[in-house]
Amino acid sequence: MNLWLSPHGIWYYRKVTTLPCGRRKEIQKSFHSRDKLVARSKVAQLLACARSRVKPESVQPEPQPNFLPEPQWLQQQTPSAANPAPKAVSETPSAISSPALSELSERYLKEKALSWAPKELSNQKNYIGYFIKALGCVLKVMKI
Repeated sequence: MNLWLSPHGIWYYRKVTTLPCGRRKEIQKSFHSRDKLVARSKVAQLLACARSRVKPESVQPEPQPNFLPEPQWLQQQTPSAANPAPKAVSETPSAISSPALSELSERYLKEKALSWAPKELSNQKNYIGYFIKALGCVLKVMKI
């Protein structure tokens, strides 16, 4: 989490990325708040965007008839159209065996504990905890 306090006391989200050409690009977003806890919660909301949430299949819209799907999508749909029953049976065990987001974060923190300072480790635990709280721990990671 890249929180930055301006000289005027306003909290900003600040992210600096290096472009392939070597130039730096800086993104700043004001949270219009002087309270750090409010800013931290807004960062968690910002990072937990709609694209990172798994949408249930019933909510996803059907493809338009004039829409041409990508070839990769066609390859995935072709076997399921031929054998719909085995596909449904194979999804159930993988959904049960896929780890929760909190388990994956614990593994990640254990792995990174060797390369991070103790203060950085505690900060990352807090940030990941806020992120999981915003998304909900019941989110399962899907294998692609």
